[in-house]
Amino acid sequence: NKLVHHITVMHGIGTEKVHLQRAGVPTSNAVFIISGRDTSRSSFDEDSYVIAQVISVKTFFPESIVGVVVRDVSFKTIAANAGADIVMCFSEIEMIGLVDACLCPGFSTLLYNLIGTYRLPEVTLSAIEGDVDLEWFPEYNTGIGNELFRVSVGKFEGKSFNECCKSLYKNGVVLIGLETTEENKMKVVLNPSDHIITESDIGIVISREKHIKSLIQEIVIDQSTTTSSNKSTKSNSNSNS
Repeated sequence: NKLVHHITVMHGIGTEKVHLQRAGVPTSNAVFIISGRDTSRSSFDEDSYVIAQVISVKTFFPESIVGVVVRDVSFKTIAANAGADIVMCFSEIEMIGLVDACLCPGFSTLLYNLIGTYRLPEVTLSAIEGDVDLEWFPEYNTGIGNELFRVSVGKFEGKSFNECCKSLYKNGVVLIGLETTEENKMKVVLNPSDHIITESDIGIVISREKHIKSLIQEIVIDQSTTTSSNKSTKSNSNSNS
């Protein structure tokens, strides 16, 4: 499992300071508290314990950013009042996914395939080769080999979002959005065509390449476009002055 090297499981009580410290809460960028899906306990009990953990984290480490996922929508307001910075609800997520799947059949499959990468072995593909009813499958198999990644695009600083898209697409990477900072607040934007890339921008990309970070670093940037756009910007500022 590829997550084994990225996740450390610890046993403890989420409402006690010593266990929160052991889990690294004081030095973490954010804390995510998720309600369990244990069917032996009611959603009320699960969400109540989540709220208790939120209060504990905010009491002991008030500067921590806390994200919460509850089971019952009625607990969203309670979680926000307890100090949670981000609040989501399992039932709402499920309903949104169901509605989108009804409006656009196949949406849930697309979303699932982008979350993880999966490809059938060549032996299986050879077995279905020539099957008229499965002519669509090789293309589908190619598509499910793609995955969503977050990667720095600061290398393209000064270029427009569209120019960055073109450079990445030539290398098999599809840039669909950015995590950018405006007025000291981070926000996610999809296809901001007129946005000028900054050093701190994070790109949201679709790619088959696992080593996406090194791939982007190897891309040779055409500086001519950037130079001309900068000249245009300077020219406009001079004329305005």
